[in-house]
Amino acid sequence: MDDGELLWLFNTAKDMNSIVEIGSWKGRSTHVLLSGCKGNVFAIDHFLGSVAERESNHAEAQIKDIYKEFMENVGNFRNLQVLKMDNVEAVGRFENNSVDMIFIDAGHTYEEVLADIKWWLPKAKKLFAGMI
Repeated sequence: MDDGELLWLFNTAKDMNSIVEIGSWKGRSTHVLLSGCKGNVFAIDHFLGSVAERESNHAEAQIKDIYKEFMENVGNFRNLQVLKMDNVEAVGRFENNSVDMIFIDAGHTYEEVLADIKWWLPKAKKLFAGMI
């Protein structure tokens, strides 16, 4: 994400009382969401990297504890709720129309994004956004 996208996330988060972030990795966008949002930010990730990127952008997950790095980056926020699991497993923990904002940034293949939209769109009250 570039600085303009991060600024948009921060400003948007200021108008939200609850946010679910699907795919948190090391916490860069999570930090911005936590800084802006007055309420809880649920960070959902298994911290193993996306399947399509495990041999490239997320290869370091094979040798590093990405969850530990994530917690070092954002673990000090009191409004952080981490669900260390696959987002398909996590979706059942949220009622439809129960979260102000859903932000998807997990898998980036067409099929993964389409699945995330299908599973998570009903959970959003105000805004559904993401990175492709």
